[in-house]
Amino acid sequence: MSFRIAIALLVCASGAQIASPDELAPEALVAALDDDAFAVRQRAMVDLLKLGEVAIPKLEALGGAISLEQRARVAEILGELYRRRLERGFGELGKCPDRELDVERGMVLIAQILDPEVTADSILDQLDEMAESVRRSLGEGVDPKTLGGAEAVGAITAVLRDQYRLKGDEETYDHPDNSSIHRVLEQGDGLPIMLSEIAIAVGKRLGVPLVGIGVPKRYMFMYDGSRAPAGRAKDNIIVDPFGGWVLKRVEDLEPKWMHDPLRPPSPSPPRETLSRMLRNMGSDFLSVGERRKCETLLRYEALVEGSEIVGER
Repeated sequence: MSFRIAIALLVCASGAQIASPDELAPEALVAALDDDAFAVRQRAMVDLLKLGEVAIPKLEALGGAISLEQRARVAEILGELYRRRLERGFGELGKCPDRELDVERGMVLIAQILDPEVTADSILDQLDEMAESVRRSLGEGVDPKTLGGAEAVGAITAVLRDQYRLKGDEETYDHPDNSSIHRVLEQGDGLPIMLSEIAIAVGKRLGVPLVGIGVPKRYMFMYDGSRAPAGRAKDNIIVDPFGGWVLKRVEDLEPKWMHDPLRPPSPSPPRETLSRMLRNMGSDFLSVGERRKCETLLRYEALVEGSEIVGER
């Protein structure tokens, strides 16, 4: 039985007569959470849930200025609203054709699994600022998208490595933090796929053609030489951010990572990139005995996979 149905049944059984959520402001409903009557408190929870995600900011802002009873009930309501927000978000991504799937939006949702209060704006603003840092490092009048691959990649990796101190986490590799862009940006350590996709997001803002390459064991990113500016070298440049942001050639990659060692690896499709991120976090939860959280991640992965989407996979 779901959380909402269970509460609704209790309210129906009580026969409590309370105004509809359309007739009550969130503040009034929160006040009702501390009512002397059990049925009134239960009905207020149902009505706050009916308000949906619009109630989240107001409930988050309450802080400690409410009673212990209200605090416990608000936490339960927020947990349910957070869960619905994630399921809706991953479900919407699953319905997108692969070419339209927004990896950055997916990374925000994955970050909200650990930190529900994190907003998309806070993460995207940090990526914007990183891109501006690269522009400043190049000097006034230099347009990153006109640079050759080696120069553009060098500027991006230098800023992310030296200014923002982003690096691979070898000591606690399997910690769920390493799969959250919010915590990676905050702490500086992360998995290969997170470091790579941060670089790709910065490159997108600068007009630099970077793509993820999902080689087994070590996700990396690559400058797509086929999209180099006119007059610039068309070489592919591979970067291993987890390994110290070192530049690699295709021939440097281990043969077992390559379907065809004579050809550059194919870009990782957005859907597979997000699925891989979710699998990573699910595996991390499982390794620390959080089986239920692992099962939740598997459900989100299934939503992203969007089995009803035909083609474009």
